[in-house]
Amino acid sequence: MAGKYQNNFFCESDLRKIKQWISNNLKNNEWVNNLDLHLDEINIAFDNPDLWINAGLELLLISNNILAELIENNFISIVFFPLFAEEKAEGITFKKFSYIKKEFDLTPPSLFICPKNWIVLNEAFGERKIIEIFNFKENDIYVYFFEEKHDNGLEYVRNVSITSINLNTN
Repeated sequence: MAGKYQNNFFCESDLRKIKQWISNNLKNNEWVNNLDLHLDEINIAFDNPDLWINAGLELLLISNNILAELIENNFISIVFFPLFAEEKAEGITFKKFSYIKKEFDLTPPSLFICPKNWIVLNEAFGERKIIEIFNFKENDIYVYFFEEKHDNGLEYVRNVSITSINLNTN
């Protein structure tokens, strides 16, 4: 299987875990409950923030390839990178996606899949702004920033998400 998904981060057993998670998610419609797969659930070595940017990019492409292999063309892969919460709205505090490491929260990035036409996805990403588009291994990567006041009213939740298609409906 490793030959099918050329990457520098995931070993054969990691790839099996990713594929099994995607298959189960699709079979059981677990995306409806926002079930995600964190990097450190794939392999404990990914609890290291120094690996999160590149491993997250690789995870996105691997997931896209697995979905294509399973002929799930109406599903999309998204990788979320949680950022530190702040007491006030900070906005975008980094110049490029590759500079977000200093903003990382303690939780590793996670993979999420769902149908491209899912109304919840369209509502969420219709309001997010694309802050960068770049090429990674011949794939366009769209970077989105999100920030909103938490339901507890005490902090602003922030994250960056990446996907390989434009989800912005505006």
